[in-house]
Amino acid sequence: MGCKAYGVVDDEAESPFTDVDESSEHYEELASAYNAGIVSGGGDGSFNPDSSVTKEQMSAILANAMTQYDDKQLNEEVRGVLASASDADLISDWADDDIALLIELGVIDGESGAINPKQELSKEEAASILKKIYG
Repeated sequence: MGCKAYGVVDDEAESPFTDVDESSEHYEELASAYNAGIVSGGGDGSFNPDSSVTKEQMSAILANAMTQYDDKQLNEEVRGVLASASDADLISDWADDDIALLIELGVIDGESGAINPKQELSKEEAASILKKIYG
């Protein structure tokens, strides 16, 4: 999730997620990410730790981390890329700026005509995105 990369792991952090037990292997990192504003969960008190992650969800997590800890900011002109995507109407409102930022940084391909925001990422795809950011 990037918490270790940014040094924001806090062993005192508490998670508000009803579906993540303190005995979970990743509880500390998840609680730290929540407290740092990197993740927010599903809005109903859950995080759904066993579900897959979509491109727009991962974009939100990474953009939150990069804007807070890497001083990355969205260039407003990049929003036009989203409007020209054939599937722009599928991008959730909460993910617009996050996806635009990752396109601007070259992490997500915005040139192919489709963003595929609801695409579930495989471990390989997620690792590829992380490698583009963290080297």
